[in-house]
Amino acid sequence: MVFFKGDRSELCILSTRSRAVLSSVIVVALTSTFMKCTDLIKLWKVSVCDALIWLVVFLATLLIDIPFGLVCGFGFSLITIVYRSQYGGRNTLGRAGDTGLYSELHRFNRLEEVDKIKIIRFEGPVYFASAECFQTTIYRLSGLDSSKIKPPRRRNHKPMISQCCNKSRKDAELAGSAGGDPNGPVADPHAPGEDEIQMSEQNPAATSDLRFIILDASSWLFIDTVGMRAITDVVKRYAALGVEVFIANCKLSLLRHFETSGSYAVLPADHFFVTLHDAVLAAQDYLAADGPVLGSLVSTVEGHDKNTNNDDSNSDIDASSEDAALADL
Repeated sequence: MVFFKGDRSELCILSTRSRAVLSSVIVVALTSTFMKCTDLIKLWKVSVCDALIWLVVFLATLLIDIPFGLVCGFGFSLITIVYRSQYGGRNTLGRAGDTGLYSELHRFNRLEEVDKIKIIRFEGPVYFASAECFQTTIYRLSGLDSSKIKPPRRRNHKPMISQCCNKSRKDAELAGSAGGDPNGPVADPHAPGEDEIQMSEQNPAATSDLRFIILDASSWLFIDTVGMRAITDVVKRYAALGVEVFIANCKLSLLRHFETSGSYAVLPADHFFVTLHDAVLAAQDYLAADGPVLGSLVSTVEGHDKNTNNDDSNSDIDASSEDAALADL
C-alpha cells in the first residue's frame, strides 16, 4: 500500500496483515489433516499402540514443528515395539480331553492341564530386551519359582534321568537281599534319607507334583545370545529341582542356533519335539515307565506316526478340524 503524506510518499507494508493471510492459507491447507482426527477412534479400537503413535506424532507436529514431530513419532514407535515384545501373550495351555488339541486355558472351559506337566506359550522373540521377562513368565506360570528356591543338596546328586536309569538295578539288588539277612532288615534304597526329609520341609520344590515343563516355541521369532543364556539358565535351575524342560514347535533356524551355540550340553536334542502332543506323549510315557524313554526329534515323530496309523481319525486332523473342535468347547 502507498500512503501520501504531504510532499513525501511512503510505501508501508502491513506485516501483521500478511501473517494473518498466510495463517489462513495454512489452516485451509490443513483442513483435511484435521478431519483425520476421526481416524483416532478407529485406530483406538483396532490397536491402542497405533492410536498412541498417531496421537504423539499429531500433537508434536501441531505444537512444535514438523521435523520434531517425525522424530518423536519414530522414537515412540521404537518404544512401543520394545514394550510389545516384552509384554506379549504369555499363557498356560491345556488339552481338550484325550485329543492332541491344545489351546489357552482361559479361552475354553473344558480344557484341562495335563497331570504333572505344565505347557507354557511365550509369544515373541527371546532376546536381550525380553530375556528377563521370559524367565519371570516361566517362573510365574509354572508356579515354581526356581530363582527363589534353593535346589536340594544331596550327596552324589544325579539328574532325574540318570536316577531312573539305575532304578531297575536298585530294585534287583533289593529283591535279591530280601530273602534274609542275618545282620538285620534291609533298608529301602528308595526311602528318603534324613537330609532329603529335612530339605523337603524347607524346599517346596521337593513336594511339588510338577515334573515336566513344555515350552511352546511356535511364536519365537528369533533368539540372540542373551536369550539363549536365559533359556539355558531356566533349564539348569529346573533340572536342579528335578524338573525336565522340553521345547516343542521349534523352528529349524532356532534348532540350528541351539546346536551351534553349544546349548545341547544343557538341553539335549531329545528334549526337542515337533509338536506339543509329541512332547506330552513322551513326558507321559516317561512318567508311566518311570524311566528314560525320551526320543529324539526324528524318532519321536516316527514312533508317534506308527502308533497313530491304527487310528485314522487322529492322524488326519488338520487345521480346520482343530478349529472346529475348539469352537465346540
